[in-house]
Amino acid sequence: MEIKTICPNRLRVEHIIRQCVIEAERNEQNAEEGEIEQNYEEATRKFIEAEKKAKDAVQKSKEAKRITHEAKEVERIAKEAERKAKINEVTAKEAKLNIKKDTLDTKECDLHIKEDKLNTKETELNIKEHKLNTKETQLGIEETRLQTERTELKAINVAKPTNT
Repeated sequence: MEIKTICPNRLRVEHIIRQCVIEAERNEQNAEEGEIEQNYEEATRKFIEAEKKAKDAVQKSKEAKRITHEAKEVERIAKEAERKAKINEVTAKEAKLNIKKDTLDTKECDLHIKEDKLNTKETELNIKEHKLNTKETQLGIEETRLQTERTELKAINVAKPTNT
């Protein structure tokens, strides 16, 4: 019998089978001498044992292949998980950078708002100053008008003949 499946115990199984074949040949020779039945049964039993051991070895080989395949699959899944974890790590770093950028943008906007408020207050102060200057100008005009009237009144008083 030839074992076609390669397994770790193949050499051992082949050796056992060869021994069984050799023993079977001996039994054939012994059969001619009258010991055939006992040796034949023994050879058959050993052959069956060898066949059973070969089947067990084949089964163990299949189990080893299955376990190896499962281990490779687990390794592939682990590598994929590691790759995804790295992607998630990069994504998290990008998110942190975006948050920092947004925070800086917000602070910049806050500064612009404060600057606009200061500009508005400065404009309001300029408007108040302009109003004050306008009132001051109006008061100056009024003062000039009053002085003009006073001067005119003095001129009238000087020009009037005095009653003596």
